[in-house]
Amino acid sequence: MMRTRDCSLVLGKLESDFNMMAAINLIFRCCCYCCCFFLCGNLTSVHCLSENIYQYVAIYKPPLTLCTLNDDGPRGARKNRKPRSTLANFGLPEALHICGRLDRDSEGLLLLTNNGQFTHQVLSDDCHKTYWVLVQGEPTERSLDDMRRGGLKIRGAITMPPIQVSRVDTSEVSDILPLPYLGMDRPGSWLQIVLNEGRNRQVRRVTAAAGHPAIRLVRVAIGTLNLHGTHLSPGEWKTILPYQVMSEEKS
Repeated sequence: MMRTRDCSLVLGKLESDFNMMAAINLIFRCCCYCCCFFLCGNLTSVHCLSENIYQYVAIYKPPLTLCTLNDDGPRGARKNRKPRSTLANFGLPEALHICGRLDRDSEGLLLLTNNGQFTHQVLSDDCHKTYWVLVQGEPTERSLDDMRRGGLKIRGAITMPPIQVSRVDTSEVSDILPLPYLGMDRPGSWLQIVLNEGRNRQVRRVTAAAGHPAIRLVRVAIGTLNLHGTHLSPGEWKTILPYQVMSEEKS
């Protein structure tokens, strides 16, 4: 049986080894930054080198796709149903996590990364998310005011008022968005809703509470990155840089 003194020696050795590895990692990163600075002569290159440690991906999530990186085959087999489409079907890089989900029926811009700090910034109040939503009927100004009011209770939390609720011209929508899936092409009115939070099915709940359930919901922007600027079609993805989403002042 190991004595207390022996345990202390082992723990001390482990702590020393851990501190040594952390110091080596820090020294290595500093050396890389210094080399980049002396070779390139500017701090921007140093910043770019540090960002290369992380990955940032933007994808146009198609509708009827589960917002998970796991294949749905095993789950479908257990439930005796056909597998559903997931993000695992689009060849995304490994070891990434999702920054703010979309429900299965919704589509549009979705971000993935392996940088926890970036995820925290994207999910913060400073990063606004913009949605275009096709709703049933023609909302009156009173209905729009109801949507602007906030105060819905979602999973025990009270929603804040949206940053913006406004109408969107149909011609603008047709110029930017791809053709809708079957069942999402019904007549209705297009609205733009900007949020600084993202609670469960929040946009759908906001419009439904005002008497105008959503037919089609598309996230068209996250921060300063917009869907039109990415030139992505449903199911396509590309690598991006953090400053495309958050301004340098906020990143």
